[in-house]
Amino acid sequence: VPGHGGSDLPAHALTPKAYANMVRGALEALGVGHAVLVGNSMGGGISLAVAAMAPSVVAGLCLIGSMGPGAVTDPGFRAWMDGDNPLIPGPDDHEKFARLVMQKPPPVPKTVIAYVATQRAARADKLRRLFTQLISAEGDEAIPVDISGIACPIDIIHGQEDRVIS
Repeated sequence: VPGHGGSDLPAHALTPKAYANMVRGALEALGVGHAVLVGNSMGGGISLAVAAMAPSVVAGLCLIGSMGPGAVTDPGFRAWMDGDNPLIPGPDDHEKFARLVMQKPPPVPKTVIAYVATQRAARADKLRRLFTQLISAEGDEAIPVDISGIACPIDIIHGQEDRVIS
């Protein structure tokens, strides 16, 4: 999706609703009329937004370490907009970043982990802008606060050992 990987950020804000519309558009373009959406972290919040705006399209949700309705008001998330966001490492923070995002580091050389963190650090400005747009979205542009209208089955995987997966 735009704003991730090597893609550029578009001129318009990438709110949860904007991402949800992209998911709906992709499902429609692929001819998928009914889908189970699996969302990790931010993807969980986007999946909730899709289910809230288009319940007939969503057969079920699997939310993994998901952002939820409280994310937009959580003081910790909001503080990350103004300060040190641990999900956006500095160029020398690759070991700290790896400990944060991985329960059990994969069996790859440390240089690979350092490369991934360094690449993420190089995109710091884009990531800060993306994160701020996501968290500061309000009203119907935000992750839905009222999810009582979502009637599909929902599996929520969230616990003490969750880590952010990048």
